[in-house]
Amino acid sequence: MNKKSLIPRVFISYCWENFDSTLFKYITHILQELSESEFELIIDKKSQIGDDIAQFMKLLEQVDAVIILLTP
Repeated sequence: MNKKSLIPRVFISYCWENFDSTLFKYITHILQELSESEFELIIDKKSQIGDDIAQFMKLLEQVDAVIILLTP
């Protein structure tokens, strides 16, 4: 667990371009379930870390888990 916090920090990444409504509902459901639990969620779409790979790597050092949702 993250040394600075007792609440686990989880980074979530998913492809948020070109997905259909079924996939959007699925992802929304997963995010809703996790947000109701005791996790601090960091979602790639909300943070613009994709622009800076060094910033992205620093972020990964600061989280307790990474969830990557893959689609075809």
